[in-house]
Amino acid sequence: MIIMFNAGSENIGGTFEQAKNNAKMWLKSIHNDGFKEVVMSFDKVEDGNYIFNFTHLVTGVKSYLRIHGFTNEEYQQFKYPPRTYWNGCSVSEPCAEDWLTNDFNYKVVYYKKEKENE
Repeated sequence: MIIMFNAGSENIGGTFEQAKNNAKMWLKSIHNDGFKEVVMSFDKVEDGNYIFNFTHLVTGVKSYLRIHGFTNEEYQQFKYPPRTYWNGCSVSEPCAEDWLTNDFNYKVVYYKKEKENE
């Protein structure tokens, strides 16, 4: 028999300003990944977490970030660190599919680069 124990996380506390700074880092990462059309807005506070919406201006698709308001130093002090949830998942990160409408698909094509003449 296997027993799994999930102690959870301690998300209660932190400040709105720090949560906003943390969310801005996510937005910066999204922009660095090439999704410059994504904007961020604050939604609400829920169960000690701050909810931010990320909207793609072209497709209109929204994703959300549920994040704590702790600094990195405060985060390190927790026995069970606060979790961050991207679209409801604590291990997920933004990707291209997050910004697609339900009726849209894409295909990735890889090309082998030829050696250049020396």
